[in-house]
Amino acid sequence: MDTMQLMIIGGAGLLLTAIGVWAGRWSLAPREAELRQRIARLEKARQTAQEHSLQARRQIEILQKEISLHQKARADALSARKRARDLNDALDAEQTVVLPGRTNDGFSLSRLPPSGFADTRPA
Repeated sequence: MDTMQLMIIGGAGLLLTAIGVWAGRWSLAPREAELRQRIARLEKARQTAQEHSLQARRQIEILQKEISLHQKARADALSARKRARDLNDALDAEQTVVLPGRTNDGFSLSRLPPSGFADTRPA
C-alpha cells in the first residue's frame, strides 16, 4: 500500500468518525436537553428545600427561646407563690398575745373609737 491509499483510508475513517459523532449527538440531543432541564429543576428544588429547612431552624430556635422564657417565668411565679404561701403559713402560725384592754402596740382599746381607727383630724 502506498501513502496515497493510507491517506484516503485515514481520511475516510476520519469522515466516518465525524459523521458517527454528529449522528450520535443529533439523535441524543433531545434526551440531553431533557436531562439538563431535569437537573435544573432538581437544583431549584434543592435550593428551595434548603431555604425552607433554614427557615424552619430559625423558627425552632425562636420557639425554643420563647419556651425557655415561659418556663423561667412559670418557675418564678411558682417560687413567688410558694414564698407567699410560706409567709402566710408563718404568719398564721405565729401566736399573738393581746392583754385585755390593750393592743400589741401598747395603746388602750378604750381610747379608740368604735370603728377601731384613731381620729386624725386636728383638734
